[in-house]
Amino acid sequence: MVLQNLSNLDETTASKYPGIPDYAACQSRAFAQGVIGMVVGGGSAAVAALTAKRYFPGFPSRFNVFYIAGAVILSGYAVTARASMKCQKNLVQSQIEKDMTRQTNSSQVNSVIGRRVAAPRIAELASDPTRTTTLTAEKLLSDSGGD
Repeated sequence: MVLQNLSNLDETTASKYPGIPDYAACQSRAFAQGVIGMVVGGGSAAVAALTAKRYFPGFPSRFNVFYIAGAVILSGYAVTARASMKCQKNLVQSQIEKDMTRQTNSSQVNSVIGRRVAAPRIAELASDPTRTTTLTAEKLLSDSGGD
């Protein structure tokens, strides 16, 4: 599914997640890059199979289609996954910036009420290199004890 337009997105969701239109456009680009990666990977595997047959005449050519299909799948997945991860990081970053702006604007209220400001903890969680799971904005907010 390629997302080109989010004109029917309701106001509540759009205000809650300000980076959704950019995320959708980024995911569309990631999908297109994955398709291009599949074509390039398949072409490279076909050239490699033909080269192997020329230089190694005993190389069994009956399994070439499996090698090529494997290269197509792996290259398409690798390119799409890498581009999609960039999109997710951009979405999380936009959510963090939104939350930091909101909390900066309400910092006086937070100090009077005595609530903990979650923005430094969110930044700490997002930059932790030992995390192995993919972070989402919702997960960052729930881990940090924010709103």
